[in-house]
Amino acid sequence: PHSHTDNDGDGCDDYTEDNDLDNDGIASIFDNCEGDPTAGWISTISDDYDGDGCEDATEDWDDDGDGVFDVDDKCQTSMTVNSDFDRDGCDDETEDWDDDGDGVPDSADSCPLGMINWNSNSDNDIDGDGCMDSIEDNHVSGKVLHTLRSNAFMTLIIGSLTVLMLAGMVLSTRRERGRSDFADQTWSVEESMHSASPLTPETPEKQVRDLSDLGYSPEVAKAIVENEERARRDRN
Repeated sequence: PHSHTDNDGDGCDDYTEDNDLDNDGIASIFDNCEGDPTAGWISTISDDYDGDGCEDATEDWDDDGDGVFDVDDKCQTSMTVNSDFDRDGCDDETEDWDDDGDGVPDSADSCPLGMINWNSNSDNDIDGDGCMDSIEDNHVSGKVLHTLRSNAFMTLIIGSLTVLMLAGMVLSTRRERGRSDFADQTWSVEESMHSASPLTPETPEKQVRDLSDLGYSPEVAKAIVENEERARRDRN
């Protein structure tokens, strides 16, 4: 047993007789906002578009009741939303001209139900067909252009060219330095051999040992001596 309660003053017991506790014209089983029962507000299509018992201006954040908040809803007064692929609050068949919301009309979109939450532009959709180049577009030239324009690819190319140029400069410098050092070494050996007494000529083996003692590798020392021998024979 319970005491008689009639908060909206309509003469009906709230627990057993009244099916509209706030008296706004919306049955309690459908009313999402059973607030002040004496406010005097009556639900109409002009201020409660979806008939959920919530006043659109002050209580309802989804006026058409499609599950998309008004701040994100591009069609805030949809009658019925049967399909909404991009969740923009517009029925795909009757209201939405761009079902996936990429900025390309369905009539020109090769991927009308493709990736969402992106906008087609010249950087990510080169041919403007509504297919994201890096993920959806099977058009080969589009994929190639996307790759060529990507920052990572260009960075790799520039880095590789820089390394190759530096390597070429180093090798060229080493070659020039090697030629200069070899010429200096040959001239030094020639001077030392000319200054030596002709009565006590040194054998090639002795010359190689002497150069090795100065820090040259056996191969380099032998090459210097052989070069000097050839030069001496040419002079004679």
